[in-house]
Amino acid sequence: MITYTPFLNTNLFTARTLTTSISDASGVPTTGTGTPRLYWKINSGAWNSVAGTYVSGSTYTFIFGAGV
Repeated sequence: MITYTPFLNTNLFTARTLTTSISDASGVPTTGTGTPRLYWKINSGAWNSVAGTYVSGSTYTFIFGAGV
């Protein structure tokens, strides 16, 4: 299960930090292979991805989108 609060619209060009709660019955890796990743693209551009940073419990953060 993945939960997060959607961002509001913005006119900023800086990176944003998305805080999520990610859980799975078999567990979620906190480092290395299998760490949660966030994928995004801007309009018809190429897909980008970033690995999540484990915070604690089921909380991960993703910093992404600079230059949008």
